[in-house]
Amino acid sequence: MLINSKNSITVFLRQHWIKLSIASISIAAYALLGFFWVPRLIRDNAINYVETQLHRHLTLGEVTFNPFTLTARIHAIKLMEADKSSIANINDLLVDVEMSSLWHRAYVFKQVRIDTPSITALIDSNGNLNLAAIKPASTTKTQSSAPLPRIHIDRFELLKGELKFADHSRSKLFDVELKPITFTLQNFRTEGEHENAFHFTALSDEHESLDWRGDFMVQPFSANGAMKIVGLKASTIQSYLQDKLPFILGSGTLDIEGKYQVTTNNQFDISLALANIHVSDVHVQPKNASEQKDWLALPQVNVADTAISLHERAINIKRIDVDDANIQAWLDEHRKLNLLQLLNNQNDDKSHGDSNSTTPWNTLIGAINLNRATVHAEDHSIIPAAQFTLSSAQVQLQNFNTAPTSKMDVNVQLNIGSGQLSAQGAVQLDTSNTTLQIHLNGFPLPSLQNYIAQTTDIILYSGTLNSDGNFIYKGNAATQSPLIQYTGTAEVNNFSTHDKAAGGDFIKWKQLQLQSLRYAMAPDQLNIDKIVARGLYGRMAINADTTTNVQHALRLPTNKNESTSRSDVTLETKAVTPAIKIQIAKVIVENGAADFSDDSIQPSFSAGIENLNGEITGLSTNNTSRASVKLEGSVDNYAPVSINGDVNFLAASAFSDLSMEFRNIDLTSFNPYSGKFAGYNIEKGKLATTLHYSIVDRKLDAQHHIVVDQLEFGKATDSKDAVSLPVKLAVALLKDRNGIIELDLPVSGSLDDPEFHAGSIIWRALKNLLIKVVSSPFSALGSLFGGNSDELAFVEFAPGSALLSEVEKDKLNKLSHALVERPQLKLDIPGTTVVDADIQALSKMAFDTALAKYLSNTSSATPQQRLEALTSLYKEKTGKLPEFSAVADKKADVTAERITAIQKQLLAIFTISNDDRDNLADQRAGAVEAQLLSNSELSADRLYKVTTDHSIKSSLEVVRMELKLE
Repeated sequence: MLINSKNSITVFLRQHWIKLSIASISIAAYALLGFFWVPRLIRDNAINYVETQLHRHLTLGEVTFNPFTLTARIHAIKLMEADKSSIANINDLLVDVEMSSLWHRAYVFKQVRIDTPSITALIDSNGNLNLAAIKPASTTKTQSSAPLPRIHIDRFELLKGELKFADHSRSKLFDVELKPITFTLQNFRTEGEHENAFHFTALSDEHESLDWRGDFMVQPFSANGAMKIVGLKASTIQSYLQDKLPFILGSGTLDIEGKYQVTTNNQFDISLALANIHVSDVHVQPKNASEQKDWLALPQVNVADTAISLHERAINIKRIDVDDANIQAWLDEHRKLNLLQLLNNQNDDKSHGDSNSTTPWNTLIGAINLNRATVHAEDHSIIPAAQFTLSSAQVQLQNFNTAPTSKMDVNVQLNIGSGQLSAQGAVQLDTSNTTLQIHLNGFPLPSLQNYIAQTTDIILYSGTLNSDGNFIYKGNAATQSPLIQYTGTAEVNNFSTHDKAAGGDFIKWKQLQLQSLRYAMAPDQLNIDKIVARGLYGRMAINADTTTNVQHALRLPTNKNESTSRSDVTLETKAVTPAIKIQIAKVIVENGAADFSDDSIQPSFSAGIENLNGEITGLSTNNTSRASVKLEGSVDNYAPVSINGDVNFLAASAFSDLSMEFRNIDLTSFNPYSGKFAGYNIEKGKLATTLHYSIVDRKLDAQHHIVVDQLEFGKATDSKDAVSLPVKLAVALLKDRNGIIELDLPVSGSLDDPEFHAGSIIWRALKNLLIKVVSSPFSALGSLFGGNSDELAFVEFAPGSALLSEVEKDKLNKLSHALVERPQLKLDIPGTTVVDADIQALSKMAFDTALAKYLSNTSSATPQQRLEALTSLYKEKTGKLPEFSAVADKKADVTAERITAIQKQLLAIFTISNDDRDNLADQRAGAVEAQLLSNSELSADRLYKVTTDHSIKSSLEVVRMELKLE
């Protein structure tokens, strides 16, 4: 059996030895080619391709190929630039090709593995990436797109990779090293809708890590997966972006975790779903600052559920939380906000923007929460700078949306010093239109002291501000002046200011309420329905040098030079700063008080107004406005005081018409003034006075009505300032039969006159009055009893009439009252006529009386009727008809010409006799006497009619009778 088998094999070999030989030789040749020629072919072609097509250098270590397992392996691969600088190094490359590639008609790989690759990516100073240049030279012939070859890779691995990246296009070199890098790809297919799974990880030299895994399809291309970045340092971002950022990221880390999807079926789209973006301990500093100081410190920022779609150009964020932020903000000397520098990127290259897209991106953020933030704010536009701290800030923004007309809900709560502020409302982002409900409680007003110190010497010691209202902001593209409005209420409690120079209280109050407040800008307006001031107090003091505490506290001018300088400044300010329009419907004063002291005299004088109550209505800065004042109080708690009138407190120099009345004031308290100016102390007496101040266009007209009851002087003083007049005699002349002295002291002047001081002018007026009383009692009657001397010294009559007008009767009534009060005075009443005026008037009256017989109603008579009446009267007086000369002008009114001519002739006929004039003069004297004696208290034996005077001539349209006192 065995022999037969061997024989069979021998026979077979003999018959097929040629075929077997050929097969053996083929296998041997295949092996030789595979093991020896293919590695050389790979080496030569690869190096040649890199040299000729890529213009780079390539060196390969050992190249092996197993033709039976179709496994190729290349060691020590080095790709270099033309200057021999390194581009990429691969320690070991393994490619395991499957034999099934033949019948699958595809490139089938069982495994592709890259061990320890090292890649150097460089961007030169012109922004060119070295890796982007590694491609064959372009051909001039455009080839049509062809389908991708069929490739199958069961497993692709990149192990222990390293990437060195350097960017020389930055102002400062940026370089980073990522290692180890791993990348795995399972069951890769280029054809069909096959999902290829991969996993990529990398770690930087700063321990920043990237984990990226997912699936992708080649035809059509699509991808989805998840990525996670942990510990990305802000310094890395800062080092790379450099000048692209308008600020410096001093520290901090960024963590990102989310998913992505890329589709190209109908249109290219990339969408991201970032479950969480976490920022830790980020510090932001300005560029080119002399002091490296953090302007923003963000300990924790969390961004939850971010969705980004390239196709829809939309960014949706569910929530952003910023915890414990610390912000340094200030206005510089030019009132520019420092934080704006963090948004100003002048080096931004706008050419990199999406200039081809016409569809804007839309961003929607469900909620933005700023928790426990602190803002340190300063205003360096004033010296010293004002400082504020906004602490425990809770800011909640909901429905942030960049779509047109969308509104964002706003909720803010924070502390301002010891006060609290809350605001709720909505903001329209495209127009910045804003509506907010604002509640402010306990804002400490002393924090505004540095602002007050810029223009005053007032120290604001205490005070808190409360306010509730609605804030509105509306942009106006046409005028570029936004509308800003605030309506609500405000309240200032326990307000207290001190006079820095004098050291005492200046202005203070317990409570100041502003009800129904309405403020608006463009144009600037402030309207308040009611202000209630409770416990209001003010202090006015005259210093030893006659300046006042108000002048020093408000830094008002105290001499002529300062006045001129300040006037110039005021005018210049008005030219560039339009005044705000203010209207205050009512101001109510409850339990107010004021103190007055005068240290310019010795001993010094002081007085206080207490229990001041009342109201002021109609306050406005409008020059035509009139505010009504009704206030009542008491001086030193027992002398009543009332203030009434119309005044424009907010534009007082434009208009004031104010009256003040003081009653039951003890004159002994004025001994400092009496001893200095009158030369005598006061033993007893009471004072009541009514003051009336009128200001129109900065012109003052003041009236002082003074009533002194039972004034008695005591001992004389040694004052050098005492008036050199018989003061006691003057008082005796002024005092009436009941022991009462009534004086009217007018004062006038310009508020712009630096020499104008009301106090000294009032004393001057009183002094002049005393001189006038002593020298001429009659001259004083006018100022004491209803007007000046000219008014009472003259009685006016209409020409040809002895009738007294109501005005003249009123003057004579005042004169009769004065005579009753001054029993030692007597009055001469001269009969008076004026030659021309009275003769013409009497002639005209006689003419009108005679004409009335022929013309009963002269006002309604026609010209023809009047001519006929005049003709009849002429015939009556002359016995003949009038003769008229021919009228040369044919266009003239003949009737009018004849009326004029005949009236002239008739008036010449009606002449007045001396008896008629004497009779008129006597009638006038009698009328004056009768009017005076209508006062039953005036005795007729004190009135004397004197000789008639017909020589008086006057150019006035009235006849003036001059009375004489004895």
